Amino acid sequence: MLCSLLFELLQDNPDIIPRIAPAEWNSACLLNSRLRNNWAEERLSLFLLNTVKELTAKEFKVCFFIDGLDEFDGKPITLLSAIHKILELPNVKACVSSRPWVEFEDAFG
Repeated sequence: MLCSLLFELLQDNPDIIPRIAPAEWNSACLLNSRLRNNWAEERLSLFLLNTVKELTAKEFKVCFFIDGLDEFDGKPITLLSAIHKILELPNVKACVSSRPWVEFEDAFG
């Protein structure tokens, strides 16, 4: 899910990749290889947060529609933490849905 959100944001804004993931970008450039895609959830959450920060700094408005939070393969707390940090940024909105899991009801009411 985090990869999908990142892809959606970065496909139209690839110029910000070196700023949101400098070590990975430099490594890929030096080795003339593709960026690897097996990052930990925490790292992906950081990339997503940094991407949204970069976009909102450019006066972009970002809106997420995320269905099926309960289908996230990782820990719900990781996903919830990422969403809450992103929603603290200016010009960001989200519409999320899930089965009625306690974690998501507590987080979003």
